[in-house]
Amino acid sequence: MKTTIKEVKIFLHTPNAQMVIFENGDWKNPTNNEIIEAFYLTPFHYGTILDEVQGPFKSFNTYNHNAPLTICGAFNEDLDFAIFNLHNGGDARGNYSAPYYSDDYDAIESILSQQTYLYIETNTGTIYLIDCENGEAYFNFDTFDIFDLKEGHELTQDQLKELETYK
Repeated sequence: MKTTIKEVKIFLHTPNAQMVIFENGDWKNPTNNEIIEAFYLTPFHYGTILDEVQGPFKSFNTYNHNAPLTICGAFNEDLDFAIFNLHNGGDARGNYSAPYYSDDYDAIESILSQQTYLYIETNTGTIYLIDCENGEAYFNFDTFDIFDLKEGHELTQDQLKELETYK
């Protein structure tokens, strides 16, 4: 029996849900609303929210780390407060949303690390769930490129053997 791909997805871990960022050969571009909801972000309307926040702040842009979502901002050392701008497409040096903030450690850490997981399900019912070892959603396989895998793609014995090493 031939083993074929039933489904391939890359999930981005968020405090609220597992966000699908890649599915069956296509990158998904989450909307700002989906990102806001996934990371529990709140509009940053008034500077008074900074009244009790401890510093100093460190700026970042996830684009510089090849992360799946491009978000820039600043966070304090304790990761208990951060201000974010969500990238709206185009050149990563510009075109960002209005500011949002979070005082949720898990949400801030999730945005900074952008932990991803690869999910592969075959027609035989076998499921492979592989944790990415970097914040880039890049999975380094010797026998295939996951971005070429789509529903119906037949897996070779070498590809199956390599997947089994992650089980």
